[in-house]
Amino acid sequence: PILLDAERCVVCARCIRYEREVTKTNLLEFVNRGGSTQISTYNGGPITHEYAGNLVDVCPVGALLSKDFRFKMRVWFLKETESVCPGCSTGCNITIDHRDGEAYRIRPRRNVQVNKPWLCDPGRDLYKLIGANRLGTAHLAKGAVAPVGDVMAEVAEKLKSAGAASAFLATPRASNEDAFAFKKLANAAGGRLDFRVGNPQDKVAVRRDPILQREDRHANTQGLLDLGLGVTGVDALLADCKAGKVQVLVVQDGFLLQDPGVAEAAKSVPYVVAFSTHQGPHLAAAHAVIPVAMWAETDGTFTNFDRRVQRFRRAFDAPGEARARYEVALDLLSRLGAPISAATAADLFVLAAAEVADWAGLTHRALGPLGRATGKSAAPATA
Repeated sequence: PILLDAERCVVCARCIRYEREVTKTNLLEFVNRGGSTQISTYNGGPITHEYAGNLVDVCPVGALLSKDFRFKMRVWFLKETESVCPGCSTGCNITIDHRDGEAYRIRPRRNVQVNKPWLCDPGRDLYKLIGANRLGTAHLAKGAVAPVGDVMAEVAEKLKSAGAASAFLATPRASNEDAFAFKKLANAAGGRLDFRVGNPQDKVAVRRDPILQREDRHANTQGLLDLGLGVTGVDALLADCKAGKVQVLVVQDGFLLQDPGVAEAAKSVPYVVAFSTHQGPHLAAAHAVIPVAMWAETDGTFTNFDRRVQRFRRAFDAPGEARARYEVALDLLSRLGAPISAATAADLFVLAAAEVADWAGLTHRALGPLGRATGKSAAPATA
């Protein structure tokens, strides 16, 4: 992923020190010492770890270049938006570089309490998911395109009819604000509620490597735990679906329908609603599909493994009719006759903070650019 422009290199050894002190892989070395000294990988081999992108950041003269970003866009045309990486429960601070509604790269943003100045390569690549194969229109059964207002009206009527025979599966990919609004929707309908598909709560603090990555590949598992969305139990909820006790199943993320257990249970539910960011064959199981925004297209907060609540900001608009998940939930709450007094993510966070003791007094502004630690940490913060 890295290209060397040797004529720029000033032989400062910062990249070599990074390999020795941070990744501890020692893959770079000086060769041809003397008047022709250059850096090279050990025996000319590849860089095999998942933190190569940081070499571009530590190089002071641009001798190490990103193959992925090279020649894509002049940097002075790009706008910067502060955000949080959604790739795992570490919650690394990042900057999204974008122009005209398109993300061109993700860079680390320094936070000594979370990721220091580093970011893993899988996290850097997440910008590629923002624009690819996106869903911008609402659909009814068998993929029939319909106005989003008509789909929302039909979903609201189904929920009114189902009442307690409804079930709601949240996603730890959603923000705290999305999750709070979804919980209110489930309570208003009187249905079952949970999110722990695949037991992400058991992995939230488990390391995937010694540097940054964690086994929980969701950004907000801890946030959903703090908000109390683990209510019914996933096994019990899916068992009720299979037993015919659920008339309407609402999944907050269409990708949940890719889980074999959820997909099998959904076959026994007469009406399945999916909030979805992307198109795909997994949506064939849904009777109503509502387009929603991704994290780069909305405001909100994530709570990382260390129970640090961190704010991310909207970089650009979502495609087509897609809205934030919390906006869809608020719309459905109004149609169910149970509106709540919130219009923005900031409003919802204030309401959530009033219900979560460890968040008392917090607002989006109070979180600042680096977030705020809350409650007792699940594990020691290191980066």
